[in-house]
Amino acid sequence: MSQNLSDNVGGRGALYTGLENKVVLVTGGTRGIGAEIVRQFAYQGSYVAFLGRNKERAKALLEELRSVQHIPVYAQVDLLVELSTVEGISFVTEYARTATGTSHIDVLVNCAGANDNVGIGAGLAQIMRSLGRNLGQYLHVTSLCWNYLKAAPVESIESVELRGNVINIGSKTGDVGQKGSWGYSASKGGITAFTFTAAREGLPVGIRVNQVNPSEVDGDHYREWADGAFPGKAEATIASIGRGIPLGGRMTTEAEIAYTVLFLASNRLSSATTGQIIRPNGGHPQLNEHGSNPHVAR
Repeated sequence: MSQNLSDNVGGRGALYTGLENKVVLVTGGTRGIGAEIVRQFAYQGSYVAFLGRNKERAKALLEELRSVQHIPVYAQVDLLVELSTVEGISFVTEYARTATGTSHIDVLVNCAGANDNVGIGAGLAQIMRSLGRNLGQYLHVTSLCWNYLKAAPVESIESVELRGNVINIGSKTGDVGQKGSWGYSASKGGITAFTFTAAREGLPVGIRVNQVNPSEVDGDHYREWADGAFPGKAEATIASIGRGIPLGGRMTTEAEIAYTVLFLASNRLSSATTGQIIRPNGGHPQLNEHGSNPHVAR
């Protein structure tokens, strides 16, 4: 039965995401933005599976979420190793079959990656590893999941048949670059091209593909960078950076990034949205007066 957009509004005017009981896969879900994305989908009542390398962080997150309707599941996976990745996706689709009766994925969130500062002087092996960990695994995971996204139950919204969808977590460095981070910035620019291409691939089969580009996000990754770059002055540095953000004079929160992902994941709320980049950055000016941004994007 076709849904009308007006069906999204509840009796109190609350928008209904329709994400409960959806099968959601999040890569890089053990910390930072990825962990917050896992939390927010879990609060929506989704069946969430997340992949990552840090077993202890995953255990802590699962303990935190032990009271939600569907406790998430975790697989320790190295996304730079093909067999490990294949086994991880198999784990997720088996979980989906057990939970819902069919092996499918409703939502894939590609979030794994790290700013590794690969730049001038890097050897070929370093460069290829940087591209692999920040771009290659997005392509590989999405390729492995594509048929499972096509197998997602159809939602007919305004007479358009929609199935699974993909949200890629990019970065402002893909828009403007970043001094000293050649591999990371090139990867993030590549993710944008990939998002556009995959969105075209998805049109005939009802798969939407979109991207979220964070800028200055107050979280684990940013604080690690500040602690290393400005020993003893991390908090003051973060506060100073925040004051430069036009909207509110503060950095974006990880939750605000996750809420943007929820919007894109919902076929009900973003039914006409594909091949788009959303930048929840508080109106960040992107470039400083020297034409480069010295800070870590996420």
